[in-house]
Amino acid sequence: MTKYQVCVVGGCGRAGFPLALVLASRNIRVVIYDHDKNAVETVTKGRIPFVEKGTQELLDHTLNKTLTVTTDPAVIENSETVIFCIGTPSQGHVDPEQSNLLTCIKEVESYLSITQTLIIRSTIFPGMTEYLQHHFKPQGFTFCYCPERISEGNAIQELIELPQIIAAFNEDDYKACEELFRFASKEQIRLPPLEAEFAKLFNNSWRYVKFAVANQFYRMSTNAGADFEQIAHAMRYHYPRARDFPTAGFTGGPCLYKDSEHLNTYNPCPFLQAAIEINQTMPEYIIKHLKRSHDLKTMTIGILGMAYKKDVDDIRNSLSFKLKDLLLKEGAKVLYSDTYWKDENSVNKYQLVNDSDLIIIGCSHEEYEVLDLKGKSVLDLWEIQES
Repeated sequence: MTKYQVCVVGGCGRAGFPLALVLASRNIRVVIYDHDKNAVETVTKGRIPFVEKGTQELLDHTLNKTLTVTTDPAVIENSETVIFCIGTPSQGHVDPEQSNLLTCIKEVESYLSITQTLIIRSTIFPGMTEYLQHHFKPQGFTFCYCPERISEGNAIQELIELPQIIAAFNEDDYKACEELFRFASKEQIRLPPLEAEFAKLFNNSWRYVKFAVANQFYRMSTNAGADFEQIAHAMRYHYPRARDFPTAGFTGGPCLYKDSEHLNTYNPCPFLQAAIEINQTMPEYIIKHLKRSHDLKTMTIGILGMAYKKDVDDIRNSLSFKLKDLLLKEGAKVLYSDTYWKDENSVNKYQLVNDSDLIIIGCSHEEYEVLDLKGKSVLDLWEIQES
């Protein structure tokens, strides 16, 4: 049977797939194991399973050369390094014994050996790496933690340019991880496992809090009849201390909200709780704001952009869907459209513009910056269209 240098478990997902491609493009023999038959079939046919810049070119270059894709877990047994890229969705509280990650490891346990380097790349609760280490101690497995910190849409570039955090329990595993990730990233940073777990959560929670501050300031200024974007521009313009002040808008997706919940569950924190409340209730605020000057029951409202962020097709935890549901409850007719995603009820952007009385830009896809909105009333939190 073929020997592989790396097996990426869950490798057809948004964290594992870019990593597998980058490593395979560096002439590393990589196998993706994923139980998602549809995703494996898609990749096997030479197509990417989701929108991500640069992945198609790398797939064309590596598939059936240095990259193999399969639903057969037996390939794990023939791999020197096993990287777990398993989703860990938040469910309001976090119990490591019930996590998707632990379930996955147990399912493939018979294919693992003490000679392999085992790397956790999923977002995990603080202390989870040590928990795994102790839980599987009788089998002799040693786990490392090398968190994924990429941004969707820029995964390939960021894998190469951003430092990779490396966490392990012994010098041999530190060296093994560093040697592997030198093929992907320019720089590595050593941390103990607990500190690496916190670093991942702190990064995303910090960004989530910053977005919450902008969203709260948006509400304050809008309630007062002031233009938030003009205020924000004045704050940032040639003023270095405010250059990272973000725009307002929906803050969703699979990472920032979830990681903030993880951290707040581990150690309840008032400003994290406030950030979650502010960001998650932005659709409610928009409804309240609109009702001051509009009779929603008489209107057709179009939501332009359903993905959770710019120029991706990922709709996980997208607040555009929450907004849609709230508008429907208010009696409005709702049309929705997205550049990268559609379902049986979505419409194209031109129909949405033509048939809507009011357009809400839910996601700041680049092409919406120049889309002719026909002079319709627009609620543009992102301020992507010039006034």
